[in-house]
Amino acid sequence: MEATPTAPSRIKILEFIEGDPETWFDVCESTFLIHGVTDSEMKFHLLISALPSRITVKLRDVLRMQDAKNKYKILKDRLLSLYGLTPHEAFKALVALPPLGINQRPSELFSSMCALLPTGEDTSAWLFKHMFIAKLPQSLQVLALSSNYENLLQLAIVLDSAHSSGGSSYPPPSSFSNTVTLDHGTGFVSRDEIHRVEKPRSQTLCFFHDKFARKAKKCRQPCTWTGKDDRPGNENRVDSV
Repeated sequence: MEATPTAPSRIKILEFIEGDPETWFDVCESTFLIHGVTDSEMKFHLLISALPSRITVKLRDVLRMQDAKNKYKILKDRLLSLYGLTPHEAFKALVALPPLGINQRPSELFSSMCALLPTGEDTSAWLFKHMFIAKLPQSLQVLALSSNYENLLQLAIVLDSAHSSGGSSYPPPSSFSNTVTLDHGTGFVSRDEIHRVEKPRSQTLCFFHDKFARKAKKCRQPCTWTGKDDRPGNENRVDSV
């Protein structure tokens, strides 16, 4: 059902986003849909009236067009040309994006990377997937490379949980035996580090009990130590900390 047209004076246009004009146009299109604006010339004038003067001074030729049939498209193409990233610039920005920050969630990093993808590009592409994983801490790389999830967004959300808990609680990976990783020279974890995570018991013990077992002098939660050293080769020993 089409929305009832709203008086132009009551339509509020989002402030222009110089760093991301494509997203700005997406938001404006949603605004037009909500307010029932379908005429392209009306869209043109609504956007022009909302743009700051530092932008409109660069659009004098567009503003003075008299008989152009699609002013809105011309305006959109011009703003994207002036302020949007070329595919090569977007790729360089993607490569230069810093690794996961201390207070940043993997899904936030994923979203930042997606924002730099040209329209129509697939986030499941091999290069994009491994660029995302390479920007994660090594403990999360282990989980990401050892797991089989439907898409990268789903994986990023799962990694959020592991990251917020300090990596102490991982969902069960689908398969470790077929994991293919690269060496440290590429930014990925090594196969040895993958194997260390394969030990299910060490995932539930704190560092001290995993390393020193019954000789540990400290314990850090979460830890499931019960006094029985059931690490490989020690299953029958019982002692207390």
